[in-house]
Amino acid sequence: MNFNPKLLRDNLWSYDPADWPDCDLFHAGFPCQDFSVMGSNAGIKNASGRGIIYKQILKHIGAKKPPTVLLENVKGMATRRHRAALNDLCAGLKSFGYATRWKVIDAADCGLPQHRERLFIVAIRTDRLRGSSFKWPAKLDRVHLESILDKKVAGESSATISGRKPPACRKACRHNLAIAYAQMQEAGLEPSTTPMVVDVHASRPKLHYDCCPTLTVTRASMGGFWLSCRGRYTTIAELERLMGVSGMQRPATISERQWAMLLGNGVPVPMLVLIMQQLLPFAQRR
Repeated sequence: MNFNPKLLRDNLWSYDPADWPDCDLFHAGFPCQDFSVMGSNAGIKNASGRGIIYKQILKHIGAKKPPTVLLENVKGMATRRHRAALNDLCAGLKSFGYATRWKVIDAADCGLPQHRERLFIVAIRTDRLRGSSFKWPAKLDRVHLESILDKKVAGESSATISGRKPPACRKACRHNLAIAYAQMQEAGLEPSTTPMVVDVHASRPKLHYDCCPTLTVTRASMGGFWLSCRGRYTTIAELERLMGVSGMQRPATISERQWAMLLGNGVPVPMLVLIMQQLLPFAQRR
């Protein structure tokens, strides 16, 4: 959308992996629904075939053998329920001559005010190691929520901010927000001045201080989360900053709701940047 790819194919199964161009870094994020508690959680047994797409990705890697590989998925793939698929993937990479490591990393440890755990798999062709090894990036301090929020409306009173509610058609959300505000006030916290994120769409209100929970496709489609210090849902610009993609242009053919859902289905850019900074030196070795 923003980068005009030189080659774009719409079906991973429809062409010969050997026809894929050579590259220094092979990066892929394969479908996560079958490894996620938010999806089917059916793993490789799902009849849709999504859970075995990683096998086709392995064919591409085996055909071209790029110096470095970076794969990502939800943390569910690293759980006992789906560990066999992860082990199969890592074994396949090893059989092609790669040193492989994996780790579950939280976006909050990459400087973002969002708890979002993702599984990252790094593979380096052994001839590029030359006595050294890959090191995962060091944890960064999480920035405060306020740093990614739009500025407050000048002159708005605390009463005005705290008095705003979700639309009348969202009765359950209004009910949950009332419970959340009551809990805050009982704890001595003023909602309008406290950076509290409230998941009003949950069966029970969930409060997160100075940090957002995982932005899912479902939550993004509903407007994100309620911000007590603004008296409203998160804006699209705030969701973009939450995912580290501020400044990208939304195509005119995509609605704001669709754009939010794409954000909720993505990987925070700062996470990829930190990992690639550690990985790319191995790709550049000759």
